[in-house]
Formats: sequence, C-alpha cells, structure tokens
Amino acid sequence: MPTRVHILARRPLMPEAIAEFVALPTGPPVGGTTGWERREPCTEQDCEATLAQAARAVTGHLGADPERTLLSDAAVVTGPAMTHRVWRTPTHALVLGPAAGNGPYGYLTHLQLSLTPLSCAPELPPAADEKALEAWITAHIDR
Repeated sequence: MPTRVHILARRPLMPEAIAEFVALPTGPPVGGTTGWERREPCTEQDCEATLAQAARAVTGHLGADPERTLLSDAAVVTGPAMTHRVWRTPTHALVLGPAAGNGPYGYLTHLQLSLTPLSCAPELPPAADEKALEAWITAHIDR
C-alpha cells in the first residue's frame, strides 16, 4: 500500500528553474539571497532568539499564544535542547522548534515551522505529561 502524502509542494523543472539551480554554486552566499540571513558563528541562544521571533510572528498571525511549550530533548531531536511551541487551528497543528534531523552528520541545526493535519493526533496531551507531549510533537514534525 502506498504511503499517504499530505502535500507535495514543488516547482516544475522549467528551463528557468534549471538555470537557477545550476547557478547556485556560483551565486552569492546565503546572506545575499533575498529574505535569507546568515550568521556565523551561532550559539544556542541565537537559535532560541530566532525561535522567539518566529513565535511572535505566529502568535501575531493567529491571535493566540502557543497552547503548549516544551524544551526539547534527545527524545524529540538530536542536538541542543531548544523550545518547541504548539498552536492548533481548527484543522491543523503548527509546531515551531528544532527539526528532528540535524543534517547527515548531526552538526547542522534546523529550525522549522511545520503544518500538519490534526487528523494525525487532534488532542493535545495534558501539559504536565511531557513524555506524551514529546510523542505528539514528534508525530507532527516527522510527517
């Protein structure tokens, strides 16, 4: 049985897209790509500041604070412990925090805002049950 795909976002491979892809190695560094910023070296505090800024943007858009906040650990993601925040819309869960994978060798820190249908697990576990909340977050960020 094929695996169900929630959404496929893609850019058709037209000649313009191929030209952009081929030019990537010779283009400006990430800090010169529109909308992207680059900071070297970074600390866990820099990542937390980025997550806090993103959380303010999500809260501002949804008009509500996160329903749950959890400091991640190795059960949720590899790498340094950082804050996960969870919001729900009537149909989807938004989870902001470190991504489950940290690159092929575990040295990259990826931060993400994921959007997953609530059909995956609609009810949030009680706030005091951190293990259940870790499992809920993992189920949503690994989709």
